[in-house]
Amino acid sequence: MRTTIEIPDALFREVKSRTGREGTTLKRFFTEAVREKLARTHKRDVPLKFPIVPKGQLGSVKSLTGADIERIEIDELLGRR
Repeated sequence: MRTTIEIPDALFREVKSRTGREGTTLKRFFTEAVREKLARTHKRDVPLKFPIVPKGQLGSVKSLTGADIERIEIDELLGRR
């Protein structure tokens, strides 16, 4: 099935660069990414992977925005975490 998605330019450049280095296609990359995301969301008992309390700042809680969570997920997807 064909579809059109809109992603930030910088993210697209990173994905395009990575697929080139790995010798894979954008289709395969996005298909695997979506499968991994769906698999993670179905595991209800899996703890969150990102810190809610910043390291070294015990007792304080950092508020995470939707943009923060999206950036963390993108970093994880691209293997930066």
